[in-house]
Amino acid sequence: MRTMRELFTALCLLVLPVQMLSQTRQSHGLAFENVTVIDMTGAPAKARMTVVIQDDRIQNIGKAGKVKIPKNAQIIDGRGKFLIPAFWDMHVHFFDAERALPLFVANGVLGVRELGGPIDDVLRWRAKAAAAKIISPRIVTAGRILDGDPPASRPAYTDVVKTPEDGRKAVRKLKTRGVDLIKVYDVLARETYFAIADEAKKLKLPFVGHTPAAVTTLESSDAGQRSIEHLGKILEDSSGSPEKIAAKRSEPIKEGDFFAFTTRLGGVYDVVLATYSETKAREIFTHFRKNKTWQVPTLVVKYGRTFIDELDAKGDKRSKYLPSADVEYWKPKVGFFSRYRTPSYIVAQRAHFKKEMQLVVEMGRTGVGILAATDCTAAYVIPGFSLHDELALFVEAGLSPMAALQTATRNPAEYLGELDQHGTIEKGKLANLILLDANPLKDIKNTTRINAVIQNGRYVSRNDLDKMLADVEALVNRK
Repeated sequence: MRTMRELFTALCLLVLPVQMLSQTRQSHGLAFENVTVIDMTGAPAKARMTVVIQDDRIQNIGKAGKVKIPKNAQIIDGRGKFLIPAFWDMHVHFFDAERALPLFVANGVLGVRELGGPIDDVLRWRAKAAAAKIISPRIVTAGRILDGDPPASRPAYTDVVKTPEDGRKAVRKLKTRGVDLIKVYDVLARETYFAIADEAKKLKLPFVGHTPAAVTTLESSDAGQRSIEHLGKILEDSSGSPEKIAAKRSEPIKEGDFFAFTTRLGGVYDVVLATYSETKAREIFTHFRKNKTWQVPTLVVKYGRTFIDELDAKGDKRSKYLPSADVEYWKPKVGFFSRYRTPSYIVAQRAHFKKEMQLVVEMGRTGVGILAATDCTAAYVIPGFSLHDELALFVEAGLSPMAALQTATRNPAEYLGELDQHGTIEKGKLANLILLDANPLKDIKNTTRINAVIQNGRYVSRNDLDKMLADVEALVNRK
């Protein structure tokens, strides 16, 4: 049987000639005429616009009929269509990159922030993506996870650091590997965490990740943690009675009784919500704004865990792009996060999720930076596709469609310090764009109605995108 890597090579050979042909056609430029531009600066949508692309940049933008189109440029009729910047997924893991990377591109996700995986493979994919040798979004990566002993993260992708000096050495080692950032995790000791923060600053590497149990949310923000994943401990640290939470969490349960564990966890959720203090939450938000600490909610993962029964009953046709073993593990009676639930835990979990959705809106409305991300691949979290689900959850929670869209476009560019290069549709910026058949400002679900993707100035048609998807499905079936 052919290996997955051999099959992926074959997939690339099938699709790349189509891309090369498109690139040849566009040697004289690419122009969208009479298209509606949603530039993501916050300005209203602009109808009947012409957008000219030369090589990998936006050369010009203006009203239709007012902009000169280069001779022999490929002209795309944009009537009834909407042009937006391409998306970023700001928290991913891809252990099966051969399958996942094309799924991102086919969904208009042309940038990802990878936060812990097989570092040798990820660095190789990053280099190939940068050289346009594979079908892939741009990749920025942490490479490895830094955690305490025993680690709460996957051991295969974790560097265990027991002392402050261990932490500093780990940061220096990752720097030499060429990672883009450092990721911290749950079990780090206080002194080790702050040593990592200090060393990362010295080496000019952003550090991101979880808020360790030994550190408060305010401390992580003040230490310069660039982003907090999954909403961290914000709700817990917004409690007016932390001692009540500690008492509930320390209630004894029988070793190995996982049903008792989830029941107790549900009780912790109940206390967290009952003691939530808006005053303490506002203090945390103030620190986030002052320190520019970005929040990465990954609501789609939380939704999958909270409503796994409904999702399982409904099914998801997009699961055809995943190995059957992964889909089987999502079953409520199989997955670890679902099979040990108790009725009281389910009720508490749903109330907690609802409050987390409210928290995202409260932070967004007060100026805290939000980044769209999926933490793929968890239950019903599918590379590329689930970024659209995350945006829909943001709008369901109460963000405006514009604010939700900016979490995957403008905000990632600002977070990366690259807003002068991408994130909005403006003259001189990189031509990483999505052409939609319907207005996402009227219905956020219209982000899924992709007519074409423009990657580094190269036009990838709907037919080409469908071929990518079909080839991934065939790849999964052959495997």
